[in-house]
Amino acid sequence: GAAGSSSAGGSGSGKNGAGAGAGAGVKGGCGDKGGDGKGKEDDKGKEGGKEGDKKEEGKEEGKEEENDDAVDGTDEYIPKAVVGHVGCHPARPAHERRAAPAELMLPRPVVARWAGPVALTLVAYLPLLLTRRGLVVADTKQYLYLDPGATLSASSSLWDPDWALGTVTHQSVGYLWPMGPWFLWFETIGAPDWIAQRLWIGSILLMAGLGVVFLGRTFGWSRSAALVAGFVYLLSPYPLAYATRISVLVLPWAALPWLVALGVRALRRGGWRDPLMIGLIGTTVGSVNAASLLYAGLAVVLWFPFAVVVFREVTIKEAVGTALRLGFSLFATCLWWAVALVVQSGHGADVLQFSESLDVVASGSSLSEAWRGLGYWVFYGGDRTGNWVTAAENYTQSLWLLTVSFTMAAVMAAALFLARWRYRAYFLLLAVVGLVLTVGFHPWEQPGGVLSLVRDDV
Repeated sequence: GAAGSSSAGGSGSGKNGAGAGAGAGVKGGCGDKGGDGKGKEDDKGKEGGKEGDKKEEGKEEGKEEENDDAVDGTDEYIPKAVVGHVGCHPARPAHERRAAPAELMLPRPVVARWAGPVALTLVAYLPLLLTRRGLVVADTKQYLYLDPGATLSASSSLWDPDWALGTVTHQSVGYLWPMGPWFLWFETIGAPDWIAQRLWIGSILLMAGLGVVFLGRTFGWSRSAALVAGFVYLLSPYPLAYATRISVLVLPWAALPWLVALGVRALRRGGWRDPLMIGLIGTTVGSVNAASLLYAGLAVVLWFPFAVVVFREVTIKEAVGTALRLGFSLFATCLWWAVALVVQSGHGADVLQFSESLDVVASGSSLSEAWRGLGYWVFYGGDRTGNWVTAAENYTQSLWLLTVSFTMAAVMAAALFLARWRYRAYFLLLAVVGLVLTVGFHPWEQPGGVLSLVRDDV
């Protein structure tokens, strides 16, 4: 037997006649004839023990391999002998036991396992903490970090008596979670506002990078490949237009890989764990801007037909059950801010009359800019004091940065078509759908985009 047990008489200890099979009834491996494992001095136990000792003398030690389950994204070490003989652990006297090999005690060096996450953490936080130390940026709502306690108190009500003669608030309820508590906690511990702000932005970037690593492991990528993808996503120029002005809108971007990975796992594994996780993520990233959550959630919806029709991983019945669990989880977790948005839209001020118009939004979202991770109109805006986003000048004027960003975009396009990978079609569809939604109505003066066909109706 692979675990040192006899082929018929169990793996008894010989002298005691104590069969280790414990009556498991596994023929040839668990000692169905070797006794009851309780040390009884019966004849059958002795015979089983003697035969077990003889068998063990001629046993060859096989090298056990690590079971790295790429689908589940775990690194649990499961020796082959244990997998082949579940519940069959030969009991030997202390003097016959050997020390476990080093690879059994430490299946993978700790340094190798944590080097990637640590590197992502350093890249996400250090540059931000070393830039313009002591200064805060005008991110989202300034009173969120100047007086978070008062902000949370005001956000708990849908009525604002301080604006005009009083009005229904607009999206302020969303700051009850997670942005408001974040800054309130740092104020409580006495941390400087600029530290709290840098750590907030850095945490969003870190979660985005770790999410892609988690996504890659879910689809079976190697650890190194998933880590490279995580760095590419974390260092994408996409957050530049939002991070220092409307950082709360970067949350759905950071949640996108987590949502896709958990959606895939929800279909494969069933149950409530993954749907509930999606619900918690949804209520965290969509409380201020529900539209951005819908865009991110579209990637999860697109996976369902692939899982059922293309890859045949689940049946239609299983897919419907998972969809219902996902829907219920999102409904239950997002209800608190969804109701507030409905009330605000029906009784609050018509903010669209005072915000940017559709032609302004479409002004910068060209196909080339969208493909390299940009295209948001604020990124290209400015006034007498200069560009609204300081990085815009380099990304639009610096030759070397233009070359690098467009080269990266070209490499990604080539990889989508040249790489041989089972799930390539799904990610190609995500890229196409994302480009269509990002380009939108650009160019406004000369309609050419797909959505331009319905521009007049909008």
